[in-house]
Amino acid sequence: MTLCIAAHCQHEGSPHIVLCCDWLSSDDYGSAETCDKLTWLKPGWFALLAGTVHKADEILAFFEEELKDLAITKTSALVEVRRLAREYMEHLRDHNSRLRYGFTVPELIKKRAFPKEDIDSISSMLTTSAEVIIATIIDGDPFIFEINMSGEVILQPEYSTIGTIAQASAFMQWRCVTSQDSLPSMLFEVYESKRFAEMDKDVGAHTSLFVLYPDGDLYQVKASYLAQMDKARRGFDSDRTKTRLPKSLGDWRFSKPEEFE
Repeated sequence: MTLCIAAHCQHEGSPHIVLCCDWLSSDDYGSAETCDKLTWLKPGWFALLAGTVHKADEILAFFEEELKDLAITKTSALVEVRRLAREYMEHLRDHNSRLRYGFTVPELIKKRAFPKEDIDSISSMLTTSAEVIIATIIDGDPFIFEINMSGEVILQPEYSTIGTIAQASAFMQWRCVTSQDSLPSMLFEVYESKRFAEMDKDVGAHTSLFVLYPDGDLYQVKASYLAQMDKARRGFDSDRTKTRLPKSLGDWRFSKPEEFE
């Protein structure tokens, strides 16, 4: 499995989004920390994936192609993302129907080849075995779309976790994470939640942390800053009753991933 987290926060009076993921990928034969979970969809639009990697890649490839020439405003964003998710699920449904029956679901309905209840069951049982987070900031408004395995799109108001989420979600709730938290605080909260989740063997140890800026630029957090947060965490681990975050963790400037320049 895996773990991916996206969370709104504030920095210098503007909304930003923190993105976090591990690198663990596994199958029936073993696992390795070799899977990049971050995907570019279009300028200013990024995605995190969890679940069956090739299934998630299919979803993201579909979204990348459909979003390419699509003009999206902050008032139309949720409608458009839900429409694309629905169209993908219909595509997947018809693909499976062709494999099994030789016809798409609309063709089966037209031919009246099966009772309506049987046709409905084809759609109701359909899942993707993958989850996706899509993050973007449109005209100063942050959006975190969570697409679950049934294709449902949820616009998360504060943060989203997908994959092996139990430990991380509990920790984020314990921290009382909100979209009004500062960027330094959110970096620490998200990173600490991810590290806490590593007690589950389905969450990898290697961590990548990014920040999405209002202008659409994405920056990766330096390894030296991750080390500073690990050092701060050790102080918290010795006394779990502490809830105050460290005032400063040193230099938290970022480097932009070359593939997104």
